[in-house]
Amino acid sequence: MTEDIILRVDQISKSFQTSEGTQKVIQDISLEVMKKSVLCILGYSGCGKTTLLRIMSALEKPDEGNILVDNSNYCTPSKDVLLLFQDFNQLFPWKSILLNIVHALLITKTALDRKSAVLEAEAVLKEVGLYEYRNRYPRQLSGGMKQRAAVARALALKPKILLMDEPFASLDMVTRHNLQKLVREKCLKYDISVVFVTHGVEEAVLIGDRIVIMKANPGEIGFTLDNTYIATGSSVDKMKMMSIIMEQLNNQTNQEEG
Repeated sequence: MTEDIILRVDQISKSFQTSEGTQKVIQDISLEVMKKSVLCILGYSGCGKTTLLRIMSALEKPDEGNILVDNSNYCTPSKDVLLLFQDFNQLFPWKSILLNIVHALLITKTALDRKSAVLEAEAVLKEVGLYEYRNRYPRQLSGGMKQRAAVARALALKPKILLMDEPFASLDMVTRHNLQKLVREKCLKYDISVVFVTHGVEEAVLIGDRIVIMKANPGEIGFTLDNTYIATGSSVDKMKMMSIIMEQLNNQTNQEEG
């Protein structure tokens, strides 16, 4: 239903000028993100996933089409939509992780006093398991802890939509799995809808309610499926979903080579 849609991408296209002329990066993309859900966007490098995410965040302007948040045109970056990158260095290095979150709260919630901001920051740090490290600086944290702190800051700000651009790609398998679980559990608890860009087939199945597979040259929606594994937790459904996705990715490769 329309009232359940938090983000609508409506016929978005985008081109860039290169030394070889105009290159169309994405073409006529339309998709919807439902409230309290995780949408994963999966595809090979160069298919326009990051460009699409930047357009959703209003950091890039599309050549054609519109982005709607709660049925209103979204053209200027705001606290309603936050973008989380793969880069570990997203925190102010001269502030502790607690004060990084406090600073973000005071900037975005002008009616909030400092004492209340500290209490909110401490609460989300407890949620993500970083409370005992609250006074540490980013340089004193591992890559996984930095990303966990960045997620905590996003939770504190309570955006309507959190856009995540391969945020765990450089982490080891165990840390990555723990953060995948954290993002899904905590964002949905805080009523934050998520758009999660990934290269990983298993990651998409573990975290996404719906999975969009993009094809390249130019970037378009190739295939969309509802992820039955999220509802059942069944290893059979997990393997089924991964098999369907791999088949679609292999079909794209065969078409491009053909």
